[in-house]
Amino acid sequence: QLEDQETRNALYNGPLNRVCINLARHNSFCKMWGIPEPDEEEMGGAIPKRLAENNLYRKMQDVELVLRFFAFRHIEKWDRITLKEYLNLFLQQGNLLNDNVLDSYQVLFRDTSDLVYEIFEEHAFCLFRVRENSWKMYNRPTKVVYDPMMYVMSTYLDCKDELIEQKDRIRTDIEEFYKDHYDEFGGRNTGKNDVIGRIELLNEFFSKYLVGR
Repeated sequence: QLEDQETRNALYNGPLNRVCINLARHNSFCKMWGIPEPDEEEMGGAIPKRLAENNLYRKMQDVELVLRFFAFRHIEKWDRITLKEYLNLFLQQGNLLNDNVLDSYQVLFRDTSDLVYEIFEEHAFCLFRVRENSWKMYNRPTKVVYDPMMYVMSTYLDCKDELIEQKDRIRTDIEEFYKDHYDEFGGRNTGKNDVIGRIELLNEFFSKYLVGR
């Protein structure tokens, strides 16, 4: 049985779909999701064994993560349909976008991914949560953090230098942030209002490092 993104790839393989496939191999994105980065073997046209065995790559879930980034930037259009249906619709409509818009999409994704990695490195999308009666950094990235984190950071690209200057403080503070908002981030609720709520919380968190702007 095909995964959701494998089905989309078969049915809606247009320009935006190809952009998402390309961006899913972006270095900083791969590092944050534990996906093997492009190497000389891949550049030569072969798929390295360790990449082929990676679950996110094999099931095209990495490509879906890129699609989610673009779709959630227009989250107001997600209305009275499931997330799967919304992503299907967004990809269909996105395949009609012109090259200039798609070029700007690629720049936006790469710049956002690079900024998030610059601040948080490999643990960018890992949740600080309770395990065995103590708070620990969860060792796997999660979409519950990825979706709002990428959304918010894409809106702060013009402030990236100020954020990077404070990255040590931000890394320390975000652990307390996840403690304070464990109910919002610790569950599996992925509805539209849940995503919007997390976006608002993370936006408030990062805005305090840009006082005066």
